[in-house]
Amino acid sequence: MNFGGDAGPRSLIRNQIEVSETRMRNGIAVLVPVFALVGVCAAFSDEGQNTAFRRIVAVLVLVSTLPAAYLVSRIRFGIIWWNRDMGHHSVPRASTYFVLYADLGVTVVLATFANHELALYGTALFAVISVYVAHFVRWAETVVHMVFTSCVIAVFAVLTWRQGYHDIAGILARAATSVIAVNATLVLLRSFSAGMLTSYRTQFANANRDPLTGLLNRRGFELWMQIAEEREPGRSGVLLLDIDNFKAVNDGSGHDGGDTVLRLLSRRLERVVGVDAAVARTGGDEFAIAVRGDIAGLTRLAEAIRGEVAVRSDDVPITVSIGVAQLASGAHGKLTGQEQIKEALSRADKAMYEAKSDGRNRVVADVSAQ
Repeated sequence: MNFGGDAGPRSLIRNQIEVSETRMRNGIAVLVPVFALVGVCAAFSDEGQNTAFRRIVAVLVLVSTLPAAYLVSRIRFGIIWWNRDMGHHSVPRASTYFVLYADLGVTVVLATFANHELALYGTALFAVISVYVAHFVRWAETVVHMVFTSCVIAVFAVLTWRQGYHDIAGILARAATSVIAVNATLVLLRSFSAGMLTSYRTQFANANRDPLTGLLNRRGFELWMQIAEEREPGRSGVLLLDIDNFKAVNDGSGHDGGDTVLRLLSRRLERVVGVDAAVARTGGDEFAIAVRGDIAGLTRLAEAIRGEVAVRSDDVPITVSIGVAQLASGAHGKLTGQEQIKEALSRADKAMYEAKSDGRNRVVADVSAQ
């Protein structure tokens, strides 16, 4: 992330996120083999695996926890949590596969117990998986987990009843305890997690949006550019534009009139550039656009914007001066993505002021990166 172009806060926040995520990954990775301890204890119990086949099955599942723990340590939980239930196809599916593995693994090991009552007690382990599900799995998959675990608990309750050691009321109490522990934990934690996620998303959106126009602010614009470059490295460009003689607009129409002009310009910019570009208000009457394309395509877009903005029938006719620059493709080995973006913005800014110096209402393209 880039907050206001300041690398200090950006580095601090990013480091805090990475430290928290690393602790979480390592904690869950350690917890996975701990589940295997239940099977190990059962293997040495008369109530556990009482045949060679059952012991082999249990051992295979227990051994599988080691590679599973390693794979879990590679999952990017922050990305999964942030994009949960948003329908993003880019959200990693590793989290879903892990829950599937955990549910089936626990079920298989419990099924090897000779004493079904012990297995019924063991279903409480699903509650630990539910804690994970509450934060890192989509809602549809959460429902599948709840239905599956409830069915497993019901099956072991029936098997316990068939052993004939306990009355039906006692068995129902044991099964209900597991069901409540597994599902109530999940529902409560998911509700809390969803509330926190909504709050963070709202705060993040507000922190990166200009309240007057609804466009990105400078912080959000640079963040958008950095994410776009990280996802699809390539030749991106930036357009910086400034309203010509905006002080005269404010003096003649008042600040309310100036605000109306800014909002009108924002809508026109969004209409011209389309959904594949980012439009931001980076200052009082200064706007920025990030879009993919070569310098010729960027210049054509800038000319289209200049023509779209200058509408003679407007109550307050305006024109804009635009500077165009492309991210330097040869600088990838020397500059970080953030530095490339700042460098391109600096060149676009110089080009924009050159356009103003040349008489305003014109486009100047910086070709030094070609």
